[in-house]
Amino acid sequence: MPVRAVIFLSLGPPFGGFRIAGRPGLFGLDNPRAFQTLERSIEGTYTLLSAHRPADWMGIAQTETGFEAAAPRLGERTGFVDCTGDAMTDETGKVILRACFPFRWWPLGGWVVYEGRHRALDGTWTPFTADELAKLW
Repeated sequence: MPVRAVIFLSLGPPFGGFRIAGRPGLFGLDNPRAFQTLERSIEGTYTLLSAHRPADWMGIAQTETGFEAAAPRLGERTGFVDCTGDAMTDETGKVILRACFPFRWWPLGGWVVYEGRHRALDGTWTPFTADELAKLW
């Protein structure tokens, strides 16, 4: 289950740094359509990663186009997907994705979805537990 968040201020790297955030609905801020779009984008990114060996994942993320094919789009707005994780030599690994639509007039915050998954030897994905996801946000 992905974690939805509203980031008010984010300074530093996407997985770390300084953040002031809340759950959707805080101060009346919620955007179900944006969150659904971000979650579909994350699902598309995992589909993209499934077609490649774990050892190639970070290389894909660092290419010029990166995860552009799975980038979230909502009308004329385009968001982005960030990735972190690791790949093991036995072809297993873990991937943590963050999809985001920055606020239009305040680009230091936005609508954000985090999701992490473990990849098994047979190529199947297992979602992070609630405890593992809690560490992300």
